[in-house]
Amino acid sequence: MKQKFRIHVTQADIDKGCEGSSRSCPIAHAINRQLPNYYRSNVSMDGITILNEDCKTIFSAKPPFKARDFIDSFDESAPVEPFIFTITNSLQK
Repeated sequence: MKQKFRIHVTQADIDKGCEGSSRSCPIAHAINRQLPNYYRSNVSMDGITILNEDCKTIFSAKPPFKARDFIDSFDESAPVEPFIFTITNSLQK
């Protein structure tokens, strides 16, 4: 069974986020907050990756439409609200 994570992006994540930053966007903050045992996450319109402490990708997922729409709006300085989405690891069979 493929590994899945349900990600809750909070208002605090949004307030802390930086436009155009794959490591400091609200979704990255939410992933890092909810999955503290991993080293870092990178988020873009094309993919979400989670790295271990050796900087090896251990989780990769295509962002669902809801997340891509959020990224686009946030990076354009449009108003966004907290939301929840699920990602599935494409590296597992």
